[in-house]
Amino acid sequence: MTTIIFLNNIEELRQRTPAKQEEVVEVDHHTVPGYGSGRYRHAPSSKNDDDGGDTIVTSSGARYQRIWSSGETGNPLMWGADPTGKTSSSDAFQRLADSQLVTTIEVPTRGIFSFDRTVELTNRLKVVGKQWGHFGNSSNRASLKSMNELEGPIFSNVYHAQGLSFFAPNNARDNPNAYAIKLNGYCNQVSECTFRMKRLDAIHTDTACDITIRDCQFTDTHACLEIGNKLIATTVRFIRNQCQYVTYGILSGNEFWGGALIDNVWEVCDNSLIRTKTIFNTRIEGNWIERGGNSDKPIPIIKATARGQITDCFASGNSFHFASGWKNTLSPEAGRYTNAFGGVNVDNNTVSVSSATGAGSFFKVNGITQELDDWTRLNDFSIETNRNRNGAADIKLNSAGNITLKAGKKKIYISEGEDEHSEVELYYPRRILADTGTDANIALAPFMSGHFQARVPVINTLPADSSKKVIASALTAMPYLMEYDGPYKPGEHTGKGMALFDTVEIDDEYVSLINDHYHFRDPIVMVTVNQEGLRFSHWEPINAYGHSWSAYQRCKGVRLYFKDAKTGNAVIPESRGFALMFMETDGK
Repeated sequence: MTTIIFLNNIEELRQRTPAKQEEVVEVDHHTVPGYGSGRYRHAPSSKNDDDGGDTIVTSSGARYQRIWSSGETGNPLMWGADPTGKTSSSDAFQRLADSQLVTTIEVPTRGIFSFDRTVELTNRLKVVGKQWGHFGNSSNRASLKSMNELEGPIFSNVYHAQGLSFFAPNNARDNPNAYAIKLNGYCNQVSECTFRMKRLDAIHTDTACDITIRDCQFTDTHACLEIGNKLIATTVRFIRNQCQYVTYGILSGNEFWGGALIDNVWEVCDNSLIRTKTIFNTRIEGNWIERGGNSDKPIPIIKATARGQITDCFASGNSFHFASGWKNTLSPEAGRYTNAFGGVNVDNNTVSVSSATGAGSFFKVNGITQELDDWTRLNDFSIETNRNRNGAADIKLNSAGNITLKAGKKKIYISEGEDEHSEVELYYPRRILADTGTDANIALAPFMSGHFQARVPVINTLPADSSKKVIASALTAMPYLMEYDGPYKPGEHTGKGMALFDTVEIDDEYVSLINDHYHFRDPIVMVTVNQEGLRFSHWEPINAYGHSWSAYQRCKGVRLYFKDAKTGNAVIPESRGFALMFMETDGK
């Protein structure tokens, strides 16, 4: 029968000299009365050093080995932690972390554990508890509290933290360098944890790759997650977190790539949900933003400090409520895209595709719209089809009503009924062809620089047999009808003007109409004079390059010559002095 020796605590065990080999000693508690009791067996063959939990070395050099019960090894109480919070538990947690006996430190479900120095974790240890407290209302149950002496995090080199409850020191303002945990920066998770930090930070990491912060509660905290500026942060996920009275959700000193901010509550907070240098290829979905911000100067909910660098992102389902203090960077106002969201957003029953630097297109229930900032360059807004070895795909517009084509102040109406008239009428010999039984359908398509190209069926007689007829297609072009408004003045809209041309220049003897970005081939020019006593003389091409007119009938514009009807002298028309019909016969 084994005789058991009873002692009060570990310190009494350290003063004992074994009465016999392999004797068993039971201690009432480890360090704090009521916590950490257990049995030790004298182990004369052991060479292990005193680690304060598994092996105890006496003053005479004898060694006792703990007899572990199931589930005890990872419990910090067995290593001397103080659950009353009166003394620091840093040494006890460090002894457990250094023992290499476990892969997980299991924080008890009750107690307050105080820390006056950082616990350095090794070998990708997990720190796990079973406490999550909304608004931090768990200060009497399994809480981890930094003391005024702590400089830095409670736990450093964290791999995985779950179910823990962190609190700031009593005098947080006197110790701004304390915070909860520091991650090791690779494949980390922090889940179901509570942080109530009195405006200190919660989580730090120098680098960030594959990090998930989810289902946590942050209250009265400066930054939920602060990322250093050493490297680009990639694949950082901030998911289903509740944030109240927080300054920043994610505060990053470098670029932020391939991340996710999903289903977070951002309530009565002070600054951006994320603030970083650039935001690239990040999902921002289902976040609830309520109150907070700055109603006098609204704060961007998503902020990139490098101007215009929120790019290739995706947003959906984000909701703003009582949010006059926030600038919704995700859904920019019309014509206000600078330093805003770039990517695809499907909020507010609208699909928007926008850049972060000046342009966006919107698909709404009533159509597709392009919007541009005043400063941005003009790009064509187009609907295009492809061409392959089988030919080119048509664009089909099917409307139950009229189709309206509008360019500036000019409109083209394609009407459903034959009796409806348009400002500019598209007329083809449809009735004549129909009378002969010919299919007279006409296909219209945008072509080159704002032209329309139409293929109209034409009936030809076969030379070999005049009684037989075939239908061929003739290529035609829509003419431009323009009225002269005088020379172009930068910054002023010219009204009807010479809409096809970039500039209108006036010389002593002629008017030059110039298009700088497009070449016309073999144009037809028809001039109608509206000014009394003025007569049109002739026109000549303005060549794009040497011999282009003689070789290809290709030019960039035309010169128009006018003369006085009585004297025959050269005259420059007054504004509205003439109108021009211009048609390109071959735009290939």
